[in-house]
Amino acid sequence: MIKQEKKHKGSRVWIVLLVLLIIVIGIFVGGLSYLGLISLPEDSAKLINVQGDVQVANSPFQPAKEGMSLRKGSIVKTGQNGSVDMVLFGGSVVRIDKDTQFQISEIVADKDKRTVKLDQTKGRTWTKLLPISGIKDYRIDTPDGSAKATEGSFFVSVGNTSKVGVGEGTVTVKTNDRETNLTGNEQIDIGSTEKNTMQRDSWVSNSIQQDNGFIDDTAAKLKAKYANLINIAKSQYGITDTQIDSYLYAYLRGDYSPERIEEMKKSYGINIDLTL
Repeated sequence: MIKQEKKHKGSRVWIVLLVLLIIVIGIFVGGLSYLGLISLPEDSAKLINVQGDVQVANSPFQPAKEGMSLRKGSIVKTGQNGSVDMVLFGGSVVRIDKDTQFQISEIVADKDKRTVKLDQTKGRTWTKLLPISGIKDYRIDTPDGSAKATEGSFFVSVGNTSKVGVGEGTVTVKTNDRETNLTGNEQIDIGSTEKNTMQRDSWVSNSIQQDNGFIDDTAAKLKAKYANLINIAKSQYGITDTQIDSYLYAYLRGDYSPERIEEMKKSYGINIDLTL
């Protein structure tokens, strides 16, 4: 009886994991296109939520349009009443405040070395990096130094001085002679050694709320796309909505590292490639 209970419990764990992995596979091989966020490498960066005065250029500048694709060399600038979001590889987002300008100095779509580097010359950006986007190297350069991360959320502000503030995760701030690691709720003037508490004005707070909405929308669309699979898991194996949400949100928020997913796959003998 004990062995049967253990076997049944193991089967439930396996099917929950399988549902998760299939959904993850859908994210990488079909989900992103379904969400309308990316389709081909040239859409590795695209603009959404265009509001007010937003200009884009390689040369010359032109008004930004919803869904516009960007590439290496593209410059984005916002006016006093402008704002826009830039989605990277379908799963990370850069929120651009008013009176801001940056250039995409590098963008590499290769799944093994996915890279994004921005050269920000003024204004504020808020970046939310999710593991789903597969970005291995993300950096924002400023006149005073750079900020580098692979996950989490942070802002970069360029004015009389350059500042970096971290919402979640770890950000490495570098200058010519110094390197400083910031973690959640820490802020620093680039070039300084003194850490402060991150300042949360209305723009930062709103950016954090939008990040949560971005994850919620992604999860909802994925559950709609894989509704049949989820319904089978619920009806035949007793998987609950709470369990589905728990696994899906854990993945989207980055609670499962690539190493942890590999461990789970090997543990249950599931041989699946979860990358594009």
